[in-house]
Amino acid sequence: VVFLTAAALMSFGMMMTVALGAHTCREDAVTECPQTVSLLQKVGYPMFAEAVDVPAEVSYIKMMQDGVRDYSDVLMDYSGDCTVVRSKGDEFIDRMRLAKNNLGDNLKLACAIYTYNGNRRQLAETYHTWGKSCSHFLAYSDEEWLIPNSSGVKTIPLRQGLATYEDIWQSVQLIWTDLANKLATHTLDFDYVTFSGDDALFIVPNLRAYLAGLPPLTKDNVLQTGHEFEPTAFEIIGGIDESVVNSGFPWVGGAGYVVNREAIAARLLSKCDPELRQRRASEEDWLTSECLFAAGVFPRDTRDDEGNPRFCPRGPGQSCNESPDVSPSKDAVLFHYLEGQRRQTVVDRLYGCRSSDRQPVRTA
Repeated sequence: VVFLTAAALMSFGMMMTVALGAHTCREDAVTECPQTVSLLQKVGYPMFAEAVDVPAEVSYIKMMQDGVRDYSDVLMDYSGDCTVVRSKGDEFIDRMRLAKNNLGDNLKLACAIYTYNGNRRQLAETYHTWGKSCSHFLAYSDEEWLIPNSSGVKTIPLRQGLATYEDIWQSVQLIWTDLANKLATHTLDFDYVTFSGDDALFIVPNLRAYLAGLPPLTKDNVLQTGHEFEPTAFEIIGGIDESVVNSGFPWVGGAGYVVNREAIAARLLSKCDPELRQRRASEEDWLTSECLFAAGVFPRDTRDDEGNPRFCPRGPGQSCNESPDVSPSKDAVLFHYLEGQRRQTVVDRLYGCRSSDRQPVRTA
């Protein structure tokens, strides 16, 4: 994501003024500014020019007037009105497919969230927008807190003393141990468990259907890494950026991923290289993937038949990879960097705008 600071916008504005001379880029006269798109591209914002379905100069003017600091605020300007399409995000949400209600219903899905006391609002949103659709919702925090209107769901205070960003890797290892202990004592049962922070949005019907329909992992559907694949009972399932697919070590991205029961029960992370386990780091996705890869766990190719990612590490309307214009699958199971009204509006539009009266139905 490219962030445009206030200083950058001011500098950008000066560049625009110099380049365009006496031309005035009014919304009713955008053709007077044909240089704007090429200028946007020359100064390093090629995606910005394609962010919305109006000429880039109009988007720029609106950003300058409204004080928008991040071009994704334009790209992800979702509308809760089913009759209005305000952005590429809206267009994509309207094209998405939702799995039928009965697909994957029998699958036992646990959902593990790492959070902390300062993100109570985001955690409550996570639960009410999608977490309550999980078979088990396990929120790991540095406190015990009752999620409002949740029928008694409390956070698990496993992260006490480990609540900073740099403590995520240590926290994830403790979460694996806690889940394995619960499986061993029969206090919890699941087929798969998701891992994510409190700014993810899993599309649970699609995720259930996808997991329920997965064939066994073989050399034909495993992600090709250049290493010889030997089948195991263990799986980590998620998105892999195209920039690392051919790296020989394509780690699964931490926006949100899924681990099967067998991998948790085998306590694979506890068998990882002690040096890696002792690190204090935020990049739990990279370290988890390295540990599992060393144990012979290969990721499967989670793209759809058209090559589009089911696990998107950004919001609807944004590219799912570092290269621009990588659209999510219409059967997407995950989006990331969503919270507050933005996440609620995506949920309202995705689920509510498929009703007969085309009116959003709030989930919380």
